[in-house]
Amino acid sequence: MAKHLFTIDAFVLLPDHLHCLWTLPDGDHRLATAPKDWEYSSFHRYVRDGMYDLEWGAGGDITLDETIGRE
Repeated sequence: MAKHLFTIDAFVLLPDHLHCLWTLPDGDHRLATAPKDWEYSSFHRYVRDGMYDLEWGAGGDITLDETIGRE
């Protein structure tokens, strides 16, 4: 089995798309540190359409509501 640079924490396959949650390694500077850093991200389309600011998700801690995942 091949070694991957990430861990797949969750995966949902739907009829027309999929969702994945990955844990990326700490300190690996080859990986994007913000959505804007990955040129293939659909994030750029959302910035262009005015849905997100270019700095969304860049730096700082991302905190989630404690009820998420307990639905």
